[in-house]
Amino acid sequence: MVIVVTSESTVKDEASLINHLFDEGLEILHLRKPASTLEECKKLLDGIRSDNYNKIALHQHHDIAEQYEIKRLHFKEADRLNLVQSEELVYKQKKMILSTSLHHSNEIAELPAAYDYVFLGPVYSSISKSGYNSDWGENTFTRSLGTSKIIAIGGIDEDKIDQVKARRFDGIAALGAIWNDPVHCVKKFKALQRLWR
Repeated sequence: MVIVVTSESTVKDEASLINHLFDEGLEILHLRKPASTLEECKKLLDGIRSDNYNKIALHQHHDIAEQYEIKRLHFKEADRLNLVQSEELVYKQKKMILSTSLHHSNEIAELPAAYDYVFLGPVYSSISKSGYNSDWGENTFTRSLGTSKIIAIGGIDEDKIDQVKARRFDGIAALGAIWNDPVHCVKKFKALQRLWR
């Protein structure tokens, strides 16, 4: 599985490019705009075809999920730690698909069962964030029964796909590889998708 995470900054014709990515087989888009206002996020969503809303995970502004019939919520590590078990239960009763971020593989075993998948990384030094480096080396992780799907994030481009597969990840999340050259984002996504299969 290849997940795409949006660029933090605004991209020219972003909604149109996102629609094109969905047309080319993108299964999950993580809408991550930490500096964007609620209105800016809504404007971007309004430009995305509504039949794709079920493939979008919100990182911020979770309160608009119901308005847009979005069933995926992502919690950064700090937000997840502030959630209480009853809140997680309410989300699950609403049939929400929950994801979160981890930075160390030893945290996997402590993750609450409510989370359907996790981003783990940076596995390699980030393409999109200068100075956001990996300290993983060639480490793998220990998978236990019932573990959420584990998605590699951080510094993943075509040349890393075979290594990520060998390290037993369930998929990748791409950000910098996709958005560093937005004009070719669809071509880049298709290349990553082809190599992952």
